[in-house]
Amino acid sequence: MGNERVYNFSAGPSMLPLEVLERAGAEITNYQGSGMSVMEMSHRSKDFQAIIDDAEKDLRELMQIPDNYKVLFVQGGGNMQFAMVPMNLFKNKVGDYIITGQWAKKAYAEAQKYGKANKIASSEDKTFSYIPDCSDLPISPDADYVYICENNTIYGTKYKKLPNTKGKTLVADVSSCFLSEPVNVKAIDFNYILQEDEDFKIVFIIFYTAIVYHIAQIVKSLNLEVPRHISFSGNGSKVIRVITTDSKLLARYTKMVFEKLLGKPYGKELDLLGLEKDSNPKESTCKGGIIGTEDEDNRDKTIVFKSDCTGLVTPKDTYANIKDDYKRRTVTAVEDFFKFVLVDMNSAFNFDKNFGVKPSSIRIAQEMAKKDLLTFLEKGISQRCEETEAEDMIEETFFYYPIKGVLNAISAEIYNELQQS
Repeated sequence: MGNERVYNFSAGPSMLPLEVLERAGAEITNYQGSGMSVMEMSHRSKDFQAIIDDAEKDLRELMQIPDNYKVLFVQGGGNMQFAMVPMNLFKNKVGDYIITGQWAKKAYAEAQKYGKANKIASSEDKTFSYIPDCSDLPISPDADYVYICENNTIYGTKYKKLPNTKGKTLVADVSSCFLSEPVNVKAIDFNYILQEDEDFKIVFIIFYTAIVYHIAQIVKSLNLEVPRHISFSGNGSKVIRVITTDSKLLARYTKMVFEKLLGKPYGKELDLLGLEKDSNPKESTCKGGIIGTEDEDNRDKTIVFKSDCTGLVTPKDTYANIKDDYKRRTVTAVEDFFKFVLVDMNSAFNFDKNFGVKPSSIRIAQEMAKKDLLTFLEKGISQRCEETEAEDMIEETFFYYPIKGVLNAISAEIYNELQQS
């Protein structure tokens, strides 16, 4: 054959363009004028860092990887990852595995050395000649991840659709199909899935509005100025992004909540921090609070607003003094909130048009908001009393206890209706 090129399309190593090989050969002894090969240079050098930076840049461009994803370059091949995955991702020490070939089988066996590995689906019964139905898998509630080998070169099978992991992290061995086709990385992001979900988004809108509503009540009660900035951090920012990543749209909605409760124009600009894709939600780490100016001695002051929205908690307000009348007033305050968000705000801001919420979900939310408020409240108070002394001053508002119960009920009812449709 002489110097003729062989066209090799193997499942593993395959043919490379001649110009790539020629450039690699030329740089094997002198990489871009550095006087050494890549194999000889320090991994801390500027030349090597440039290689890593360019590789990440190219990967992000080719795969359209969002900025909120990390790209990691790690040692070893696929076999080493069989151990590194459970060693790094095990929290509950539980992993769910879908066995579709020898590589998934080896990964499953390796994971058993570090914790509990569950075989939730397999095609071994027919010599791995098919991909199991992964639309409704028995995902373990405590699973840290779901593991697949996406492409099985030995048996010639490949996932045409990624498994429904029901919110669990998906780990995929893509050694033999990496960069062979477009991958919608966003579709693997549970937050992105929720952003596109018209059914369950109402749950997150109620959650967000409850926070803003309560802050507005405090501002009104203490005659404070409305905030110029509201910052969301950590998991809080991820939850809010489910509603929308358009900070200006959400700022308009937030200002409207304040305006309706205060009965006057907002009167200034409002910036919501932590929603943009290039923001760093860890820049602030508080779980929520009101920050005064530096000349106000409020930095270490805890403010607890009464759950019936009538003012601040005082030392006289103890867990022993929680009476039925106070519970009834709290339920009334929560009823007022649900009317505010599901009727008044929906009418004024149009959740369907602005946030993409199905009218059927709003209907379900309105129905669930009328049920079991007192039960949810008493359950929350009972659990809280088990953690405190009777004479302790009330440390947190009970306002959210019924709301939390209703949000769970809304989610369950939406899910039930979807299953029946």
